[in-house]
Amino acid sequence: MIKKLIKVLSTIFLLIIVIIFYLSFVGIKTKKFNEKIISKLLETNKNLNLDLKDIKFLLDPYNFTAKISTNNPTIVLDGNKLQIKTVKTNIFLKSLINGEFLIDDLQISTKQIKLNDLILLARSFKNSTELFLLDNVIEGGFLTADIQLEFDKNGNVRDNYEVNGFIYNANFNFFNRFSIKDLNLEFAINTKKYTLTKIKTNFNNIELSSQLIEVVKKNDFFLIKGQILTKKKNFNANQFNVLFGDLFKNSGLEKTSLSSINNFSFNINKKLKFKDLNIESKIKLDQLVVRNKYISLKSYLPNFGE
Repeated sequence: MIKKLIKVLSTIFLLIIVIIFYLSFVGIKTKKFNEKIISKLLETNKNLNLDLKDIKFLLDPYNFTAKISTNNPTIVLDGNKLQIKTVKTNIFLKSLINGEFLIDDLQISTKQIKLNDLILLARSFKNSTELFLLDNVIEGGFLTADIQLEFDKNGNVRDNYEVNGFIYNANFNFFNRFSIKDLNLEFAINTKKYTLTKIKTNFNNIELSSQLIEVVKKNDFFLIKGQILTKKKNFNANQFNVLFGDLFKNSGLEKTSLSSINNFSFNINKKLKFKDLNIESKIKLDQLVVRNKYISLKSYLPNFGE
């Protein structure tokens, strides 16, 4: 009798080990969690809808959590569809056993989505003046991103979030005065700092590039610093007036050919007010044409033509 009992218990124990092994390394696909995930999303934003495919359930016995992931879900907002590549999260086993649904973290990888759709999504959670202005100056462009969020026991997002990704072919128009076209860059964002790298763009028909621009949050201001390179280009007076305002208005400057390396820093608040602007430039000047009626060099240079 004891031998039979030991054999039965051994078989049950072996079966449990096999099930745990299978759930930990192979997992199962199910739609059991779809309604719960969608209901959780609707709690945060009633304007959103989520189209989920099969969800894969993978056990993590060491951390007493379950890894849940789904591929190719779609977020629907006001008829616009945001294509997502993958969504992954960890759920405490204790919460599942108790019939609850407490999310530990959330990892989202997007496909290529429109910048305007992303701003629309952000405004649906929390509208602001900054997002409204940004929505009105964006004229196109795409983004892919990897987003990592962690939640506390109350379901609130912690301050240690991270967002990494790329922006492709973005276009901006600032009040028909400043134009940014074909902006491409990589970005890394956390709660304290934005880091932009490998930047290439066309600003008012001037090719600009930068290896690094940082945005650091300090109290109510953002400190923005970095370096911008300009390729050799011929500038006329109108282009200089757009870039520098009235600085060269009475200089008699007509045209120039130059390239430059510019280190800059400034502070800006949430109302877009600037202060502490600092610019240091190294300029390689190939040509400078200035006409100034107040300077007479004819007597010194007979062939001088103004």
